[in-house]
Amino acid sequence: MSKPKTPPRERSLELKPAAIIAIVDTDVWRVRRLSELLQECGARVLLLGSSGNAMQLLPGARCDVVVVADGLERPTGSELCDALREKLGADRPFFVRLRGERGGDASGPVFDETLIEPLVDDALLATLESVVRARRAAVESA
Repeated sequence: MSKPKTPPRERSLELKPAAIIAIVDTDVWRVRRLSELLQECGARVLLLGSSGNAMQLLPGARCDVVVVADGLERPTGSELCDALREKLGADRPFFVRLRGERGGDASGPVFDETLIEPLVDDALLATLESVVRARRAAVESA
């Protein structure tokens, strides 16, 4: 007999209509966990396992948010965000850095928000919800 599926966790935050959130990280387990969490809240998630792939795909992806984990190499997370900022200008996504406990590359003002590991799910969701809401309000008022 198979075990009945447990319903998704109830979240008070909603990322609907579907926000597009890219996760750039080499840690497969963290990517999987974040992807499930964000999809439960209604987001569409784009998973990228390297910053090289992200550099090629993100300029045309029209993401609302790009979540970049520390530890990316060639280009680093801050280099990736700098390049996207230059290519996309005002249409760029919001950049969130997932910083490990030990730090990582010095990023300066490249990221719009930095969250420190171990990550608190509700803190991440609250940040993403406020960003998505602000971006949508800006589009509606334009």
